[in-house]
Amino acid sequence: MKKILLLLVNIFILNSINAQEFNKNIDKDSLFQVIIKDVHPDKVQELKTAYSEGNEISKEFLLMMYSLPKSSKSELIGNLEKNEQKLVSLPSRFSHLISDSLIVSIEFVLESHILTMPAAIDLKIYKKTTDGKSKLISKGRNLEYGSDSLNEKLKILNWKNSTLLKVKTMLEEVNCISIENSEITIIGFARSGLGQYSYALYKEKSEEYMKREFEQGCNYIHFKDNIALNYKGGAIGPICFPDPK
Repeated sequence: MKKILLLLVNIFILNSINAQEFNKNIDKDSLFQVIIKDVHPDKVQELKTAYSEGNEISKEFLLMMYSLPKSSKSELIGNLEKNEQKLVSLPSRFSHLISDSLIVSIEFVLESHILTMPAAIDLKIYKKTTDGKSKLISKGRNLEYGSDSLNEKLKILNWKNSTLLKVKTMLEEVNCISIENSEITIIGFARSGLGQYSYALYKEKSEEYMKREFEQGCNYIHFKDNIALNYKGGAIGPICFPDPK
């Protein structure tokens, strides 16, 4: 627990550098009592000890980590079954908003009440190269709506604020938070801890690659046709699908 806590503290410090600080208006002890109600009984005492013995930074870290959103493969599948038609059409609708020479990865980050972080956008823009690869030309994390840094990136895409809102609405219609229009379109469904559950929609030319991933990898599960389930781990937690069966 102490080694994990130390690693978490390092991550928390990095987050604080990005203007993500713990909300000082929150009563830490009260929040901790709420959190332990959902912790497995075998882990409660260990968590209580770590919290009581920790300094303010480590306490804030524990509260942040245990307050992160949680999702599951069953929720991922349930949303797909409910919104399959719209999800399948999303890659084409999104690509129509982007120049053929670019690849865009965009995530709409929800406001955090634990951290002092408003709703924001994570955005990466790649330019396709002649050798069939791509080069990162611009990126930003936690870009605030209306900020100069976000507007500069929207200019690269030739997007207006209305275009941004259109993409956000398209994702909200299928209960998703992100999309990337690479050869395999990744549509982010939900954050879970520091990881993320997503859908991978691929075309015929990517079938062999995906087949190898299904057989040898641990981040993709074939669902049906050219639709796969995807899980990407974070700095802490499972790297592979935590619930593959």
